[in-house]
Amino acid sequence: MGGSCPPIHDFYQRCDEIRQSHFRRLDRLLEIIGKAPEPPTIDQMAEQMYSHQKSFFAMLALTDVGSRIEYLAQRGHLAIANLDQIERDPTAAWRYRVCRHA
Repeated sequence: MGGSCPPIHDFYQRCDEIRQSHFRRLDRLLEIIGKAPEPPTIDQMAEQMYSHQKSFFAMLALTDVGSRIEYLAQRGHLAIANLDQIERDPTAAWRYRVCRHA
């Protein structure tokens, strides 16, 4: 296997670093969706967030973005923007929009 990881000396600090990284990525996704000219698909968002990834790592990037989209959707921050299209064509790619809360 590759090199070893250094030991974690402050477990709570490391947990906080991971949590902050997660929130930064969530904010980045909301920014990507909010600035898109049309509601983007998961693969379009993954391409913007992880454009340098290729092959297996591109698949991991897609999984990462998909799980964060699911997280945001379950919490009411995102909605599927093209439900009518999906009802007509179940193979259509899902597109997402930011929910504007009152």
